Amino acid sequence: MNNRNKNSILIVDDSELQRFALAEILETEYDLHIAKNGIEAIEYVKKYLPDLILMDFIKLEMDGYQTFLEIRKSEKKIPIIFITSLDDDESEIKGLGLNAIDYISKPYNFEILKLRVHNNIQRINQLRITEEASFIDMLTNLPNRRGFDIKIRRMEVVNKKIKTLKYFINGS
Repeated sequence: MNNRNKNSILIVDDSELQRFALAEILETEYDLHIAKNGIEAIEYVKKYLPDLILMDFIKLEMDGYQTFLEIRKSEKKIPIIFITSLDDDESEIKGLGLNAIDYISKPYNFEILKLRVHNNIQRINQLRITEEASFIDMLTNLPNRRGFDIKIRRMEVVNKKIKTLKYFINGS
């Protein structure tokens, strides 16, 4: 399932049946990864950056809200869609209030879920293209001021790391 040309999605659900159903619906179009609980999801996000997370309100070690907040601490840019059997307005307001990009109640229509995921992935890809374009001068196709500033900051960080390493190696 590891294809670099496909967007990656992390599915987080404590139900094996739900994980299987979501994988069946989405596996042909996306690079899927699975987490059985919030702790696995957080560990995965520390190592990899999926393009999107589909998350249930897991009841085991950590609920969906807690998992959401922990993921936001480590990587704020990963869009999250809640998929849950909690279909009351209060739960949906709470989920969307946390800044989830969507909230889907179970049972869901497979085609509607697939379209909502597709539409959100399209938005994510468009945002990524726009963000990348903001670093390039459209006329010359060279890095613009913002692009140079970021490159300079990265070089400064690397130089500081090199100086620190030299200090520890040479002792001066």
